[in-house]
Amino acid sequence: MEIQWFPGHMAKTLRQLKDGLKLVEAVVELRDARAPASTANPEVARLARHKERYVVFTKADLADPEVTQGWSEFYQRTKTPFFTVDPRNQASVRDFVAFLTSEGTRTIKRYMVVGVPNVGKSTLINAVGRKGTAKTGDKPGLTRGLQWVKVTERLELLDTPGLLWPKFANQQIALNLALIGSISSQRYDAEEVALHLLDIVEKLKPGALENRYGVPFPGQPVGDALTLYNYLGEIAHRRGYLQAGGVGDTATMAVTLLKEFREGKLGRISLERPEGYGTEQES
Repeated sequence: MEIQWFPGHMAKTLRQLKDGLKLVEAVVELRDARAPASTANPEVARLARHKERYVVFTKADLADPEVTQGWSEFYQRTKTPFFTVDPRNQASVRDFVAFLTSEGTRTIKRYMVVGVPNVGKSTLINAVGRKGTAKTGDKPGLTRGLQWVKVTERLELLDTPGLLWPKFANQQIALNLALIGSISSQRYDAEEVALHLLDIVEKLKPGALENRYGVPFPGQPVGDALTLYNYLGEIAHRRGYLQAGGVGDTATMAVTLLKEFREGKLGRISLERPEGYGTEQES
């Protein structure tokens, strides 16, 4: 599998971030709790190396809570300021705002909010600021430029466009980003990505696919491409997605499968664990 990305858009975003960094005291880096390593863009660490940086997990309600706790402990060990914020929970949002404004009583605090596309920047900013200030959606790339949001008299946030990796040398990272919806669907083959997802879900949450689609998952070998493709066809048939001749429409089912994973309908699943994630990636 190969997922393509065109660097032209990223170069423009990098220029915008460089300009924006001159206007803020610190950086709030959002990461998807299901794939914290893959959503940790190395360009952010490089650009913001002279700024204070906070790591904030979004979409933790979709991730395995035990894995998220493991990430929390990892950041505690590395002494990286870390938070999990649920934009739907006002208490969580208030605690986050209180932290951002905790130092000093009169100084206006300005933070740049950064992250990969579709990580939830606009949703979080809308939750802490004026509702509807930033556009939200389930497609990457909705924020086109830098946007200031005044949260309180003492707190201002700078919303930024989503920043992807400079290149996808690591296709596992590319796959994870495709699975969580951070890459445009035009950049990958949905059926191929869906086959990987079937394999991942069955390994991490055995029985979840059968519970959702009513079709027993075939026995070993898990990960066999033909086995996975046939299963995709079976659940397509069960859903009523049919091609001519009554054959399951795997293309349509692939899109549905990815959508339902992203919505948490297959269960709370984390794609990455902190084990093996090096501290050098946080520098």
